[in-house]
Amino acid sequence: CPNINWKLVSDSERGVVLEVSHSGAGKLAGLYLKTGPAGPVDLSAYGRGTLEFDVKVTSGDPSIKMKVDCVYPCTSGDFVLADASPDVWVSYVVEVDDLVAKGLELRSIDTGIVIWAAEFTNTVFQLDNVRWRANVEGPGDTANQLDPPGTGWVNPNPIAGFEAPVSYPGYSLAWSDEFIGDVLNTEDWNLEVNGDGGGNNELQFYRAENAYLREGLLIIEAREESFAGRNYTSARLTTQDKFEFTYGRIDIRAAMPTGQGVWPALWMLGANFPEVGWPQSGEIDIVELLGQEDDRVYGTVHWQNEGNKAQYPNTGSGGKKLSGGENYHAQYHVFSLVWQETQLEWFVDGVSYLKFEITDNANLAAFRKAFFLIFNVAVGGNWPGSPDQSTRFPQTMLVDYVRVYQASGD
Repeated sequence: CPNINWKLVSDSERGVVLEVSHSGAGKLAGLYLKTGPAGPVDLSAYGRGTLEFDVKVTSGDPSIKMKVDCVYPCTSGDFVLADASPDVWVSYVVEVDDLVAKGLELRSIDTGIVIWAAEFTNTVFQLDNVRWRANVEGPGDTANQLDPPGTGWVNPNPIAGFEAPVSYPGYSLAWSDEFIGDVLNTEDWNLEVNGDGGGNNELQFYRAENAYLREGLLIIEAREESFAGRNYTSARLTTQDKFEFTYGRIDIRAAMPTGQGVWPALWMLGANFPEVGWPQSGEIDIVELLGQEDDRVYGTVHWQNEGNKAQYPNTGSGGKKLSGGENYHAQYHVFSLVWQETQLEWFVDGVSYLKFEITDNANLAAFRKAFFLIFNVAVGGNWPGSPDQSTRFPQTMLVDYVRVYQASGD
């Protein structure tokens, strides 16, 4: 890498140390200390322990950052250290549990440390004595996690149910994911890592590992386990900045999870969400389900109306209820949205059940701009309430495919 170099040098105090030099190119680059050819290692025994290392900045800016990775895209995220002192060895002690709280998965560590100068221009620093130190009282709860998501997965084989057509008059396929292969396509999808509650007082911590591919399916697995201060884990995927579109038909074939407090959703946010926030960005819920009511799904829109939050229809009203004892868990269904300049229309298995007119009213302008997709399974929250003793974990949402069609102009 032309932006960073490293070599072994002799230090008058320490003897042989590693020296890292950032070039004047002004490009971000870091030093990775990988776990070796054997691949990821399980460091769960170091829960409640520390990661310790010594740094001396010999020239340039004293600001230092570090992180630990657990197989991309799993990471602790950037961890800002106190500034080093020029030409003085500074010892750093980072609590492992602080890294776990930022999303680190101790069972699959593939870099012992990644470290770089925060300003990364014409900075030289030395590194010595990197070590992970276990807590003498043991690792605590982090050593008692379940096996990783997907371990021993067995296809529950829901009833085949409905299959969407592969084409529609006047439309052509603009984008799709059939979830073929072994690894999620991160050129199309972002995997969120956070435990911020989703703005709804949800109880889960979202982790990349809880979304995986098996047998041509995307599986989002909600689990009951202690992780980063939360009692549940799950996954949330978005196409933000990777696939965003305006108008079209969206078909998603899926089988939903079930159980009190389980809240799956296939939905969209306006692409301008980072700039304007919610609800100004607009939100289109293609389908939501409450696990304790697994025979009914809901379609909803949210927006800002004259400075106030607005939605249609009201929470818990309408929806599409199945009859004859059927539910959305035991069988695949196709959830569709047809988004036109003048109207949104929701379908289940090709049957329309809800419409919302998009007029020229300025308050509805959000729905005439680009949106991105979001797939997630929340646990708990304001609407579904918390799980109870009847809820069985793990719960999975199985997604067979997502297809976006747009007007072909034929």
